Amino acid sequence: AMVKSLVPSSALPKYFTSEWSFAQFRLQPEDSAVPSVVGFGGAPGVLYVVTTAGSFYKAAFDTEKGGTAAQEAFFKFVQQPE
Repeated sequence: AMVKSLVPSSALPKYFTSEWSFAQFRLQPEDSAVPSVVGFGGAPGVLYVVTTAGSFYKAAFDTEKGGTAAQEAFFKFVQQPE
């Protein structure tokens, strides 16, 4: 959904305009509204997420079945001022 708001749908492959995906990972609520970068790890099914709120996630998903990725690590590097 976020990609659709940034780029015209005519410029994207069909996969990006679909609401369906092979695997999913949800960020904690305080990180879901801030920009983030996602990358795949060296091992199959591993992904990393770093947010501008200072959070780091490591998650893994089943490469055969897909579905919900399991969070394997979480670190908060930057605390937001109160």
